[in-house]
Amino acid sequence: MGMFDQIKSEIPMPDGYVGELQTKNLACNMDSLLIRADGRLLIEDCKYEVVPPEEQQGDRSSLRSALFSLRVIDSTWRDLDYHGDLRIYGSEKRTDSEAVWHEYVIRFTHGQLESIRIFEKNVIGKDLAKGKPRRRAGNI
Repeated sequence: MGMFDQIKSEIPMPDGYVGELQTKNLACNMDSLLIRADGRLLIEDCKYEVVPPEEQQGDRSSLRSALFSLRVIDSTWRDLDYHGDLRIYGSEKRTDSEAVWHEYVIRFTHGQLESIRIFEKNVIGKDLAKGKPRRRAGNI
């Protein structure tokens, strides 16, 4: 699984998907990014403060507690002026047992969104846990 950055897009993907997306092509610091309607890619810059021990909940000795012992006190959005391709992906739960995988390549040229295309692999893998073929958005 690993770390990733979260992406929201004000622009629908080519197959109509509008859900949450992720990427591992950037810093993978669990940053929040936004593809604005005007085609610019922004990152949320946050200032944090440590949550005092008396306000922390749960087992304070765990790694999870250490990760969540910060809270945002201020945030602003900054234009990344990104140039290059990003591979982004997300999944859409259709039923309790079915989800559709969405994967795209988005291209920015000097900070401006140029294109979004569905990422296609040569071979569609199988969901090893269930032994079923994964459905890709482009093959519905």
